[in-house]
Amino acid sequence: MTTLSVALCNSLKLCPSGSATFWFDGTHFKTDGATQVAGVVAQAIKDQGIGLAAYLK
Repeated sequence: MTTLSVALCNSLKLCPSGSATFWFDGTHFKTDGATQVAGVVAQAIKDQGIGLAAYLK
């Protein structure tokens, strides 16, 4: 997940501190960023064929 999250941030050219995706402290996502990270997590679950994938949209 770390690799996928870093790849997402790099692809969006995000800098944790002061970006549109992170809160001011650089450690928590705003709604838009959290939604994008959730998408990465969901796709990883699907790609790995984890049983939980059956419950994802």
